[in-house]
Amino acid sequence: MLRKSISWGLCLLAMTCLGELHGAPLVSNVVAEQSAGTKTVAITYDLAHSEGLASTVTVEVTTNDEYWEAVGSLSGEVGSGVTEGVGKSITWDAGAEWPAELFLAVKVRVRADDGQAVGDGDPVPEGFSRIPAGSFVMGSPESELGRSADEVPHEVTLSRSFLMGETEVAWAEWTSVRDWALSNGYADLPAGRNGFEGDESGTHPVTTVTWFAVVKWLNAKSEREGLAPCYFVAGEVYRTGNLTPSCDFEAEGYRLPTEAEWEYACRGGSSEAFYTGEITSTGTVPLDPNLDLAGWYEGNSGLNTHPVGDPQKQENDFELRDMHGNMVEWCWDRYGTYPVGSVIDPTGATASSSRTLRGGGWFSVSESCRSANRNGVTPGLLDPIVGFRMARSVVE
Repeated sequence: MLRKSISWGLCLLAMTCLGELHGAPLVSNVVAEQSAGTKTVAITYDLAHSEGLASTVTVEVTTNDEYWEAVGSLSGEVGSGVTEGVGKSITWDAGAEWPAELFLAVKVRVRADDGQAVGDGDPVPEGFSRIPAGSFVMGSPESELGRSADEVPHEVTLSRSFLMGETEVAWAEWTSVRDWALSNGYADLPAGRNGFEGDESGTHPVTTVTWFAVVKWLNAKSEREGLAPCYFVAGEVYRTGNLTPSCDFEAEGYRLPTEAEWEYACRGGSSEAFYTGEITSTGTVPLDPNLDLAGWYEGNSGLNTHPVGDPQKQENDFELRDMHGNMVEWCWDRYGTYPVGSVIDPTGATASSSRTLRGGGWFSVSESCRSANRNGVTPGLLDPIVGFRMARSVVE
């Protein structure tokens, strides 16, 4: 157990130290000790992996055995790319984490995640949020400003949790995966566009990519990381051409969210037009104050994209950003009318040539940025307002 003091003149007397098993990675022999006369804690551990893969290593603490908090003031063999070995070391600057509080007992654990199949209770990969299973009313009430007739309210249950990208995919990440893909069977992945007028950082979202290109890219990212891809054509991994693949929702690889997953994740428990509140202005002038808190749209974007996950805009309760702006986002579903009555795990219309777009973008009016807003377009659409974010199934 770790004792922490208000004055920091007292020692951190002892810790309960735990390793964490996640699939193939195994952490063991964790030891944590405060360096005498300092506010730092030295942590050592052993890391093994049955397949020799590198892991992302994190450190968490709890004071009540219920809520575990990740600590961030760490250096050493921690973070991504840690390979297996004995006597791995981490230094924790506990003074930066706990400047004044007093707890009688603290437990510490070291976790390792190899980025492979994610199950309930496993660590969430960096850049993703775990979205819990649940039910919600999809669509919008007739009283909502700016609504369309295709937003008929109906109850949807998502029976399994899933992972959702905290932000849209940036152009730099698109380029990195594409460079690998072009040498590994993905012959026709386009370069995409660096935002509308993105800068050299590559942090603006990738734009001007078709639905076909996006699902191929997601397969490429899965294969690059050793994950089972989701998209297949005639039993083969979908890598080239403008074809209509099937989706294996049981695979652990990257995929597009379904339209229902997208709206559920966007709302973050909210039933209002935006996760920051109701809509009060349907156009661009005057600014809608609630939308201005959450997203970049025509009224505030300066007619350009912004870096993904820009902290100037509020995240929702699922820690997602840009759901109400910056880019309109591809979803998996064929576009069509909503089903009548309650549904479980819907995946879209069965007969339609259009795919669904969700969320407003940097050139959208306010009403197009609402949680319930939806559009159906040709999957071959190339548009500098359209991008995407990733999802992953949580494998049981």
